Amino acid sequence: MSQPPTTSTQPPSRSLWCSSGREGPAASSEAMLPVAGSPITVSEDTCREIVNDAKQLIIGVIFSANAMTHQTASRQALVTEAVTTAIENRGPEFPNTCFISKQHRSEISGNLSLVQGEIIGHSWAGIFTAYKLYHPKYSTADPVEFRIAKVQELTGGPDPLLFMHEQYVDENGNTVLAKFENMFIMGIVTRFVWYWGRASFVTDSESLIQRMKFIFAVAGAATNCTLLKQGTFNIFVNPFTGVFHERKFQEILAAFEALNEQHQEKTHTAIALVAI
Repeated sequence: MSQPPTTSTQPPSRSLWCSSGREGPAASSEAMLPVAGSPITVSEDTCREIVNDAKQLIIGVIFSANAMTHQTASRQALVTEAVTTAIENRGPEFPNTCFISKQHRSEISGNLSLVQGEIIGHSWAGIFTAYKLYHPKYSTADPVEFRIAKVQELTGGPDPLLFMHEQYVDENGNTVLAKFENMFIMGIVTRFVWYWGRASFVTDSESLIQRMKFIFAVAGAATNCTLLKQGTFNIFVNPFTGVFHERKFQEILAAFEALNEQHQEKTHTAIALVAI
């Protein structure tokens, strides 16, 4: 008497030829040894885990000089690096990335855009009150003209990064300009690193200050973007991407490096406090 056919309970799998990167014939759902020229089967569950790992790894780009990279080729290179690291972290049985589809890569790249969106979103949420763009009761100026003039003062004056600094009065009654210590921007960074659970990218790092400078520059570029939109007669919203915002990011980093020794020490202390 013939036996009824058995039904597989294992998840669907992807079969590929790792020696050439081309998809191979259908294979058993059992894991196969990575012998050159033979197909390696990767289950859909395992593939999803690797994609999810890569999506988390690419968040680390925000803490690097590539944080605002917008060119397609450069972003794809970052995706490839994240995927490669995710696979290598799983061991030698995954020698290449040929089972990662174009859709997977788009999903990973999209997560980087999503993270950038979190930063610009927080900037939008508080920009109006943080920089006192509202029309004061005692002013006789037109409310819109007042707001535009305020934005121009913060972003278009002698110091186009004035919005990143903080003014306070010291114990002697003197007004002091604390460079790159703006409370609003520091709040964005604190929220991004701690509230959104990204501290692992900076803790236990020998380059903690440098990594924090990168995220400060991203937050600064986002704040500048939001201010410029408030500085128009018709406020509008568009994506926080493109060459303009990347250049502002680079401008902020250059300004960090151009600080004199005294200001650098104070700025590094403020940055370190956010990271602790």
